[in-house]
Amino acid sequence: MNNKSKAVVVTPLYKETLSDNEVISFIQLVHVLKNWPLVFVCPENLNLTYYQQFLNDKDLNITFLRLPAVFFKDVEAYNRLMYQKSFYKKFINYEYVLIYQLDCLVFSDELSYWCDQGYSYIGAPWLRGNKFTGVAGNGGFSLRKVDDIIAAIECYLSKRNKILNLIYKINQIKLTPHASFYELLKKTIFLGLTWVYLKTSKMYEFRKKYKNTNEDIFFVRYVPMFYKQFNIAKPKVALRFSFEKSPRFLYKINKNKLPFGCHAWQVFDLEFWKEQCPALFVKFSDNQNLTAEDSSIDTVSLYQVATEAVSTK
Repeated sequence: MNNKSKAVVVTPLYKETLSDNEVISFIQLVHVLKNWPLVFVCPENLNLTYYQQFLNDKDLNITFLRLPAVFFKDVEAYNRLMYQKSFYKKFINYEYVLIYQLDCLVFSDELSYWCDQGYSYIGAPWLRGNKFTGVAGNGGFSLRKVDDIIAAIECYLSKRNKILNLIYKINQIKLTPHASFYELLKKTIFLGLTWVYLKTSKMYEFRKKYKNTNEDIFFVRYVPMFYKQFNIAKPKVALRFSFEKSPRFLYKINKNKLPFGCHAWQVFDLEFWKEQCPALFVKFSDNQNLTAEDSSIDTVSLYQVATEAVSTK
C-alpha cells in the first residue's frame, strides 16, 4: 500500500529579497498552489525575515529547508544539488516533486492531474526556432517522480563506480621494463573492459557531448540511455504542462490555451505574457485593486498581495 502524499512544491531561494519579477512569480506560487505543501530550499545562513513577513498571515503549509550554502553560490553548484540522491530523499514521503524556480508562473492548479499521468519527469519542450527538438524537459518548472529520480541516480552511480573500480584495478598493475607477458595481457584486458563498459554504459558518449551540462539535460538526455524505465513526457504532451521558449508558437499549437505553468517568462516574449496575463503586470505603485475578473488567470486581489510584499523590502 502506498502511504505517500501525492506532491510537494519545492522552490529554491538564495537572496534575502526579491526583484519585482520574482515577486510576481512568488505571488502566483503561494496563491495558485496554496493547497499544496510548499518547501522553500535555501542556504543555511540566509536571513528569512523578508519571506516570513510576506507569508506570516497566509494560511499555508510552508517549510523552509536549509541546506549547505555551497549549493547556492552559482548555477553549477545548483546543478550539483539537483544530482544529489540525498536531496530527493528529503521528499521520500511524496510521490512527486514540482520544482518551481522564481522565474516561473503557474496559471491554475493542475498539479494533481499531472501527477496522475505517471511520468518520471515532465518539463517544457525544447525548441530550435519553432521546431521541436524531439525532447522536453526544462528543469526550472518541472515535475519529477521521486522514486524514479532516486532509482536513476542510483543506477548512474552504480555504473560510475564500476568504471572507477576497473580504473583502480588497471592502476594496480604496475608494469616494469621486465614485465611478463601475463602482466601486459592483464593490463590490456582491463583497459579493454573499461573502454567497452564506457561505451555500453553511454557514459563516455554523454560526457563527451554534454560535459558540464545543466541537470535537466542529464535527466532528459542521458538517464534514458541507461535507465529504460525512466518515462519522460513527449513534447506534444509537455507543451500542455509548460512553455519556455517561443510561447506564442506553443500557445497556437496548444489550441490557444495556456499550460499549467511556464518558465523564464520575463526572458522569452514578455509581451506575449503581458497580453495573456495583464493583471500580473500592473505596476505596484498603481492604486488599483485587481481581482480575478481582470485577468485570464486564477488570481485574487493580486495588487494587495503585491504591495504587501514590496512594503517589506
